[in-house]
Amino acid sequence: MRRSHILASLAVFMLLHSPAQAQVSVADGVIARIEAEGFTVDEVKRSWLGRIIITASDQNELREVVLNRTSGEVLRDQRFSKETHGDERPAPPANEPDKRAQPSEPNAHSGPKGAGKSGGPKGGGGRGGPGKNGG
Repeated sequence: MRRSHILASLAVFMLLHSPAQAQVSVADGVIARIEAEGFTVDEVKRSWLGRIIITASDQNELREVVLNRTSGEVLRDQRFSKETHGDERPAPPANEPDKRAQPSEPNAHSGPKGAGKSGGPKGGGGRGGPGKNGG
């Protein structure tokens, strides 16, 4: 009885251990390919959705590869330049005012000028129509 209990426990342990082993082997091929392309793998982790996220870098780029943990399918492979990360907007020329934060046309629904005004159609017709009452 005791021996069968030990064997059953060992079988359960082996079954629980194999998915983790499979995840590592799924990522190993992709990691080898990334390193063959000249990148250094910085981190391998799991997302909150259970996907495998591999982050790597070289001299000029950062790279993020997302894998399906069961099939090994590459779900996303993105590269980012280390020089600019896409969140910086170029400054306007010195002789022009900065128009980036200002709307090009006034809007009746924004700012103090539009406060308290409905800006919509009069009556129940919608889209500027006269509505039921003709007005």
